[in-house]
Amino acid sequence: MGRVVTFFSDRNQGLLNAMGFVFPGWPHSYCYYHLKQNLISKYPKSGYGKLLQDRVINLFSRCAYAVTEEEFKLAMEELVIVGSSKVKAFISDLSRDHYANAFFKGMRYGEMANSLAESFNNWVVCFEICRCYL
Repeated sequence: MGRVVTFFSDRNQGLLNAMGFVFPGWPHSYCYYHLKQNLISKYPKSGYGKLLQDRVINLFSRCAYAVTEEEFKLAMEELVIVGSSKVKAFISDLSRDHYANAFFKGMRYGEMANSLAESFNNWVVCFEICRCYL
């Protein structure tokens, strides 16, 4: 139809497989919220682990929101040092073209997460549950 749509996803394997097949070449962004939650889960939630977790998330945010390649590179270097092997393993599975502003080829229109879709999905489930009681 002449329009290009930007897709957001949580990196579900089925979605990743379908995107390239159904919409080849269309921009596909990984949801920042889901990436952040995946990264948080790799660190303990108490004591020094919480401080490290916060620092790693802050650095990852700098990477994702970086506007230039240089800004991304500097934040990524620090992220890898602070986050060590856990971060290296996590980012080795990510394509920066799908989550970092500096490399994303599509238009996000200021959005980094699929919050609207999540809200809609929750509403639909709630609607279906309520409908069962009518």
